[in-house]
Amino acid sequence: MIRQTGTPDDGRRRLEERDAELEACMAQVEKLLARKDSPVRIEDGTLVLSPLEADRRPDSAEALEDLIAARLPRVELSDLLLEVDAWTHFSDHFVHAAGEEARRPDLLPHLHASILAHACNFGLEQMAQSTDISYRQLVS
Repeated sequence: MIRQTGTPDDGRRRLEERDAELEACMAQVEKLLARKDSPVRIEDGTLVLSPLEADRRPDSAEALEDLIAARLPRVELSDLLLEVDAWTHFSDHFVHAAGEEARRPDLLPHLHASILAHACNFGLEQMAQSTDISYRQLVS
């Protein structure tokens, strides 16, 4: 017996155990597929899982969220990114794709704008339209 995993050290015995486990799981799947109201079904040879509905959050959780939101300061996302970079200096770890040359300090706003564009999932074109940084500058 392998102590760390609790599995038999005999490979044949381990395969027999796994085979029995698979058979038991497949029996559960077969029962689930046979039910008319099952969220699991096979359509055109493909296994389909219906999305689950989320449980309603308790009123106490909603109230707590409101209390927390009321206490948090309103901060511009760009200002927050600049502040975090000032604390952690994460931008120092970005290097030019062509090599190890140092990043020019005047390109730091372009880096932050690119990070925000990707993080917010609106892309560089939209970021270029909403800032004074051109798309070409954001791409390079």
